[in-house]
Amino acid sequence: MSSVPDPRCKVCEQALAKANGTCGNPVCGWTDRSFDWNRSVAMRDGALERSINRYKYEKRTGWAWIFGRVLAGFLYENSARFSTFDLIIPSPTYVGPDGRDFDHTAEVLAEAARLDETGLPYVVDSTVIEKSATTKRLATCESWQERRYVCENEVRPVLHVPEPQRIAGKQILVYDDIFTDGLNLNVVASVLRGSGADRVCGVTLARQPWGGRLNAV
Repeated sequence: MSSVPDPRCKVCEQALAKANGTCGNPVCGWTDRSFDWNRSVAMRDGALERSINRYKYEKRTGWAWIFGRVLAGFLYENSARFSTFDLIIPSPTYVGPDGRDFDHTAEVLAEAARLDETGLPYVVDSTVIEKSATTKRLATCESWQERRYVCENEVRPVLHVPEPQRIAGKQILVYDDIFTDGLNLNVVASVLRGSGADRVCGVTLARQPWGGRLNAV
């Protein structure tokens, strides 16, 4: 007998609750959500989680080459879905005093672009949307409510689109390393759409399983 796959959220791909068929991530149910969906290569777990942490926080920059290959392969295998986008951009990172000393999202995207065989419209730097100051690391937040506050009150005010005409009417795919709850993607999408973008979606290396200490109440 063939098994029926567990139903998944159309926004974040999280398994839906069997009791009521809803996604446990509240952002997916927001009627005013600024992004359509996010697709992830894999779950955030084990070796992948350790590798992402080494890359981001221990500056093991060689992982950009590996992650770029993984991302390029995922986009290639799903090219029918991703070919509708006008721009594929990195999630904005602040590089400067008190911030990062390398753009971890742009470097992975640049490697994926170098390996691309599909002609997808990569932008390999953070010039479409820029982050002008450092903000609290979301990974250090103790709750979903704190993450939401940081995204909406610290991250959003320092995001800027320097050339709105560049994105006017465009469909944009934003690359990041991890999708946790969509709060960060939502503020990035909000700024992009507020500057003229028609549609925003996300693609990530990993998806954080919903639950644990970040549950919303």
